[in-house]
Amino acid sequence: MAFDDLNDLSRRKQYVATAGQTVFPYPFPIFEDTDLVVYVNDVLQTVNANYTVSGEGNANGGDVVFVTGLAANDVVTIFADTPIQRITAFIQGGAWTAARTNSEFNRLIAIVQELDHKISRTLRAS
Repeated sequence: MAFDDLNDLSRRKQYVATAGQTVFPYPFPIFEDTDLVVYVNDVLQTVNANYTVSGEGNANGGDVVFVTGLAANDVVTIFADTPIQRITAFIQGGAWTAARTNSEFNRLIAIVQELDHKISRTLRAS
């Protein structure tokens, strides 16, 4: 998937829910629904059990939709956690397309952004 604006996007979003709220947008692209991690009040939620995801492959993101409405003031944290893996093999003399190359680079940039965010939230020695 080629995303034009991947370089300038935060891959984390946090909300405070209203009573009964079920839909929480995420404004960044993901590749698969399993690329999102969702917490409610610091409790890890499970995709397709506690919530579903729409918008995979959409440059503008999509929605996390909870199966049941949340309580007022629940804190919902959504962030991308793209698996660190190679998904495209470029074979000597094989078919090559710019789309496949862009998709692979987009995935790598997303992973680097996510790692940068994780590193920025850690304790570090002077």
